[in-house]
Amino acid sequence: MTNSKGLKIAIGSPVRYIGTGTVGTVKAIDLANGKYWALLDTTNLYYDIDYLEPIEKIEKKSKSSKIKVKIEETLKEEAKIAERATEVTPSGAG
Repeated sequence: MTNSKGLKIAIGSPVRYIGTGTVGTVKAIDLANGKYWALLDTTNLYYDIDYLEPIEKIEKKSKSSKIKVKIEETLKEEAKIAERATEVTPSGAG
């Protein structure tokens, strides 16, 4: 099947939805309301094939890389909090 941009979309093809960057493999293609829709395995949702583009492969982030990113984000946030805490100026009563 070819979308309006001339890109081939087929069952089993890895694709990217250009609206959000969602990636997945096409599980099914259905015709509804005069449009073709592709079911993606990663979301179990249908996407208008005119907004899908084929990709070479789906790169999955490993669980450890997701954890590493989360740790880095947490450390950056804690550093910001610590920096703000040291910016407090002393005030005396007297």
